[in-house]
Amino acid sequence: MTTKCLLVCENDFLVAGVKALLADQVELEITAVGAVSGMEVFQAIETLHPEVVILDEGLHALPPTLLSEIRRRLPNLRLIVLNHEDNVLRIYLGSWSAESQVQDLGKVITNHIPHS
Repeated sequence: MTTKCLLVCENDFLVAGVKALLADQVELEITAVGAVSGMEVFQAIETLHPEVVILDEGLHALPPTLLSEIRRRLPNLRLIVLNHEDNVLRIYLGSWSAESQVQDLGKVITNHIPHS
């Protein structure tokens, strides 16, 4: 079974790094978008219907309220916020949340997030 993942990131090097990190996870389908507004993030989610959204915390053009807005509007969406500077993943699903390390991203997606 394939898990659709949407990577929202405007840094091409980070996109390449995430894709390389997940390259051995054949059951993951990664689509990257470099959204410049919150509306574009929601449009990509509506169009692609991902099961997991990986959001780069370093996106400068996105509103600071985007994370809470995604969580409010799409509470069953598995959301991972990636902070590559601190090597931290923040994982959200409804009221459930956890933290992990960036190098564990593949395991987090496939094993450690409750499925909706």
